[in-house]
Amino acid sequence: MIKLISIYREKGIKFKGSIRMEKKHSEVSNQNEDNIIKKLKKAIKDNTELLNPKMQDTDNVFVSESNIRDNQEINLFFDNIGNIPILDINVGNLLNIDKSNLLVSIINHMDDVSLETIYFYISIFKMITGDLPANISLILSIVENHSNKSLFISRYNQNPDIINNFYGLAIISETIKMNMNIIDLTRLKELLLDELKVINHNKILSNYYLFNCINLLKKFNFNIEMNNDILLRKINETQINDTEKEEFISNLFIILSISKLIDKNYSAKNIDNKSLKKFEDIIKNLYKNDFSLTQYSKILLIIDLLGFQQKYSKEIKIWLNKLINHTKFFMSEIENEEFSWKNDITAFSIEVKMLYWILITCLQYQSFF
Repeated sequence: MIKLISIYREKGIKFKGSIRMEKKHSEVSNQNEDNIIKKLKKAIKDNTELLNPKMQDTDNVFVSESNIRDNQEINLFFDNIGNIPILDINVGNLLNIDKSNLLVSIINHMDDVSLETIYFYISIFKMITGDLPANISLILSIVENHSNKSLFISRYNQNPDIINNFYGLAIISETIKMNMNIIDLTRLKELLLDELKVINHNKILSNYYLFNCINLLKKFNFNIEMNNDILLRKINETQINDTEKEEFISNLFIILSISKLIDKNYSAKNIDNKSLKKFEDIIKNLYKNDFSLTQYSKILLIIDLLGFQQKYSKEIKIWLNKLINHTKFFMSEIENEEFSWKNDITAFSIEVKMLYWILITCLQYQSFF
């Protein structure tokens, strides 16, 4: 059995740096970076290979519009945020999760847990059980501590920000009957409108949570009008080809997500050819790349956003098999280790985040099981 950060243990597969912090947009990144790096190095020191299925080269998938779906008929991953459905029971049974440990895992981190991690935690339970966690009242008491004057704040300051209001609103949407008094939706709409007024079109990728929050607010019948043409033009002008593979995947995921949030008809034909070619090369050589489990999940979600599931159906099944059958979550055997879901807020947050993105990906690909 091989240790993979926190509770992960695998049979027959070794890892090398497969678990990494995605520090941008995450409150976990605000902790001491040196300490996090030391802990991560210690957790993966015995891991020597990648979780990368070796694939045969595939044909060019970006040459035919026949590969693109009618996106208006498609439910995309962000459409589930705030009202997340349960996974098909047959898919859920494939996952190796110690639900008892998952339930109590948050207890030791009550004073430090972020709204992002709380949202992931609640969503995980809804996806695997169809219900809120049994300790939801306790969790919502934490959420209330992140609220100030009916808007959400980080645990580091008293000023409302877009990221925390997105996750706070998502939590409220998932638990709608329990805590609507925490937030003033009119004030939140004003905050979003103020952000749109000063939006930096040259840094459009920094607004991922803004557009997700606007989309989520629609569930409460609060609509915000935007100049979609200008926004989409700026997105199309954004250059991401010169970035490293990991940053490229993150940026492409954000570009496609924002574009689809603005216009569901946005398709692969709107992406520049160099970016599409680079993504194709990454997929062809996926076994050579050192990606985290979250990045694997986002690669699969990019394929879904592009509408290329059928072209990649064989590869997708292999990747899903790797994500599900070779990972274990919240296991007891290492709960007493220093860097584990039970004893370290960073390890707990990472494990929750990885499991969330794997489940979200499985939700989009249920028909492949």
